[in-house]
Amino acid sequence: YPVIGKTSGKKSIVIAVPITVNEKVVGILGTSVFLDEFWDLLKDKIQIPDKYDFYAVNSEGITIFDLETKDHLLDKVLEQPAPTLVEAIKVIILTNEGELNYKWNGKNKIAVYLKSSISDWRYVLSFY
Repeated sequence: YPVIGKTSGKKSIVIAVPITVNEKVVGILGTSVFLDEFWDLLKDKIQIPDKYDFYAVNSEGITIFDLETKDHLLDKVLEQPAPTLVEAIKVIILTNEGELNYKWNGKNKIAVYLKSSISDWRYVLSFY
């Protein structure tokens, strides 16, 4: 979940990994990453055609990544003022895979999605 910088006002995430010696955890190494800079990096690396969007959403309806805009990083999608998007996200987070339609920003979108095999995240590819 996001941390909001007191001086920057920017959303950040904290990333941490254990430090092990002889298979025993002896410490932790952590850092924070500004989400807008993380988005810039991923946007450069993930190339998809125009009119497509890719995002990931967890079982609580929180987006971790959205190629369309960095403004929605770690947003609670279920609180958006877009009824068809909210209904689509409810279906997405209750099922493992599928295809559905919804309206977002005046665009009729078709989305296909799949649940991660190692987490509660759903990966969604949408297009209009």
